Amino acid sequence: SLPEDMIPHNFLAPCFVSGDSCYISSSKAIYVLDFPHKQLRPLFVTKEEFGTIISVKQDKNKRFWLGTSSGLYVYDRTTQKIDTVDTKRFIGITSLAFDTYDRLWVSTHEGLYAYVSQEERVIVFGESDGVFTREFLPQPALKTSSGDIYIAGVDGIVRIRPDQEFQKEEDFSVRRGVPAPAAWRSRPDVVRAVETLDAV
Repeated sequence: SLPEDMIPHNFLAPCFVSGDSCYISSSKAIYVLDFPHKQLRPLFVTKEEFGTIISVKQDKNKRFWLGTSSGLYVYDRTTQKIDTVDTKRFIGITSLAFDTYDRLWVSTHEGLYAYVSQEERVIVFGESDGVFTREFLPQPALKTSSGDIYIAGVDGIVRIRPDQEFQKEEDFSVRRGVPAPAAWRSRPDVVRAVETLDAV
C-alpha cells in the first residue's frame, strides 16, 4: 500500500494512471511514484490556461494525453514539451480512453469524439451513429479485456465495440488546434460500433 505521507494534502481526487510506471494525476499535475525512495516526484505541472485535469491516459509511445476543462493536450516527457491538440471542440472533457486501434475516445459535456492522432483527424458521433446521449459524466471510462469501452452518459452508458474500422475515404482531417466544421460527421455504418445502453 502507498504510505499516506507520500500523498500531498492538497491533492484533489488523485487518480492512478496506468502506463510504463506508476503515476498519479491530480487536478493540476502528474506525479511518478518512486517506491524505493518513498517519494512522489512531479513529472508535469500545468499552467493556469490548461484548466483542471480531468483524465490522463498514456499511449503506446509513452506520451501523456491530458483531458482538461479547457481542452485536449499531449505531453511528451522525453522532450518535456506539451502540445495543444484542441481547445475549441474538446472543452469540458469528462473521460479519455484508447481503443485497440490506438484511437483516443474523448467524451465531453457536449458529445462523443474519436481522435486519430496518426492522421490528426477528429470524428464526431451522434444519434445517427448510435449515440443517444450528448452529455457525459465526469467518470473514468471502462475498457474491458475484450476491448469494449464503456462511457457513462446522462441518458445511459455508451458501449464502443472494437471491431469497427473508420471509413478511409472521407476527409475528417484537422490540424491540431484548428476546429473542424460541425457538419463533418462519421459515416452511418459506424453505428454498428457504438450503441447507447439505457440508464438504470
